[in-house]
Amino acid sequence: MPRLNTISGEQKMSLEYYVYAYVRVDGTPYYIGKGKNARAFVKSKKEVKPPKDKNRIVIVERNLTNVGSLAIERKLIRWYGRKDLGTGILRNKTDGGDGALGLKRTLVQSLEQSKRQIGKKIKKHSSEKNAEKSLRQVGKKQTIEHVQRRVSTLRGVALKKEHCKKIRDAKIGITRSAESRKKQSITITGRKRPNHAAALLGKPRSAIQCPHCNFIGGINNMSRWHFNNCKYSSQSITGDI
Repeated sequence: MPRLNTISGEQKMSLEYYVYAYVRVDGTPYYIGKGKNARAFVKSKKEVKPPKDKNRIVIVERNLTNVGSLAIERKLIRWYGRKDLGTGILRNKTDGGDGALGLKRTLVQSLEQSKRQIGKKIKKHSSEKNAEKSLRQVGKKQTIEHVQRRVSTLRGVALKKEHCKKIRDAKIGITRSAESRKKQSITITGRKRPNHAAALLGKPRSAIQCPHCNFIGGINNMSRWHFNNCKYSSQSITGDI
């Protein structure tokens, strides 16, 4: 007698997702989404509202896993395109999938979000949690585009004194390994050092006067050859006798 394939309760739970579409009167979709239970028929205030005629809510695909429903949702949004990006007919604000992938915020929305974050304390994770996050990043390399984008956002931004002090205090007493020094050496090999003399050309430089010989000069040379090291100082004269 052939054995019948049965679906376990756990497998049924994993196939509870579906992909749906809100359709206009002319039959074209204006929104694509994924969900389970009554998600297609219930929406919050800020989301695209379902049509009053329930016949215009079309279930595109049923009995899907969460990953499968996300994949189909993204595929359909990419196929029909988004109105806010000028690529199609859908009123979706993201490219589909979990999170806000592809979300395009207006300047007003960005400013409002920034105001909501002012004064909020950042949640500090435990040392065990930080160690777990660090281990997950081991071996991962950032793309060149990611590094360049991060550098461009930080270029020209002046750090606060408190921030600079924290960075300085965190590095005090830390001895770099030979591998770290070698990497830095490879990084700066072949680079041209900035011409500080040319940068200071035509700009007034601070000058100081030696109290022993009254010679006036720049602070670097004066500190090296004058003051306590001046040949006319009492210490130098006493040493020569």
